[in-house]
Parts: sequence; structure tokens; C-alpha cells
Amino acid sequence: MRETIASINHEALAQHASNVRARLEASPGNPIPCTIDMSLFTVGWYNIVFEVAFEDGVYWIARVRREPEVEEDLGSESERTTELESEVYTMLYIKTNSTIPVPTVYDFASKRDPVIGCRFILMEALAGQPGTERLRDFIPLEHRVKTYTQLADVKLQLSQLRFSKIGRLTGTGFGEENLQFSIDAFVPHGCLDSRTSGPYESTRILPRYQTSRFAKGL
Repeated sequence: MRETIASINHEALAQHASNVRARLEASPGNPIPCTIDMSLFTVGWYNIVFEVAFEDGVYWIARVRREPEVEEDLGSESERTTELESEVYTMLYIKTNSTIPVPTVYDFASKRDPVIGCRFILMEALAGQPGTERLRDFIPLEHRVKTYTQLADVKLQLSQLRFSKIGRLTGTGFGEENLQFSIDAFVPHGCLDSRTSGPYESTRILPRYQTSRFAKGL
């Protein structure tokens, strides 16, 4: 984590965010300055999240993909690039095909930007507080019915998003009118059998002898 943070040119990232917003708002000649406080962030397994604060009170999120540290295996360079692209297009697909509240993605770099120094996603900041406990302990009693109803609706809508094949969701045309989605091959990180990469038209993907070997733990 420290190495990833040290590699970020936060001034370049802030300038890029200002330019992206100006482009999206059709005012490229008048970008609104913003700042990124590198001492304020939250960390997950794969991402480091920073707040992008614009001078007019608008906030974005800069979600920086963490790079592997010494002797840490987070997949190859191409795997990490593909993972981030799939994450972006998955958010776009859900946002386009459901009413589930998904943050708007403004821009992303699936490969390490040579100037900014990292791979990142610039996205909408959604109001709220992260849950730190089990739902039944975190949610006040008077809000549980509403919360569980919303969670049930999210699961129902997700279950209705069906595809013709099984694999990794990705796409092309980010930021354009001809946005298209596709299902590509997906080799899980750490998978020893490269043949199980798909995409598949059925869940019955393994020959009988392979199933038998896996069942025995070989």
C-alpha cells in the first residue's frame, strides 16, 4: 500500500480530474480546480480510495488500484488490467440495465498512467456511511424493514441480469454512444488449469475424468 501511494502524482491526478469534469460539462477551457488530500484515504484488499474535492463543493472519488508489493502475487500485469476494465464495464452494465444505485464512472485508466503513476477509476461519490458491523447490529430498528426491502430488490434485479454465456463481463465504447458489452474468457487468479477459461454456454464445463480428479483433491 505504501509503495502504491508513494507512486501517485496526486497533483497530476487532481489536474486530470479537473480536466475530465470540464470535458464532461462541455467547458474544457474553464476547469474547476480540485485537491486530493493524500493523508485521508480508506483501504480495501485491492483498492485505495481518496476524496477528490472541487472548489465549488462537488466531490468525486478516486479509486486507485493497489499494486503488488515485494513477493506479493496479485496476478500478472495483463490480469490486473483486465480485472479493472471488467469492473468498470460491470458497473456500467448494472447502471444501464437496472435501477440499482451504482456510482457513475467518469474516467478510468486500466494500465498505470505514466504521468499520474497508477491505475485508477474516477467516480461519483455516493453519500452514506460504511457498515462496520453485521446488518442487524448496524441498522437502527426503525429502518430495518426499509433496508431489507431495498437489499431484496437489489438481489432480485441482479438475478434478472442474464447472459448468453458464462465468463468475464467486459465491453468497449466507454464514454461513447455506441457502448457495447461482451463476455470474454476468464482465467481465475491462481487457476492451474488454463483450459477452464471459457466463455461457456453451460455450467457443465469439465470432462468426467477432470471432475473425478478434482473431487479427490488431485
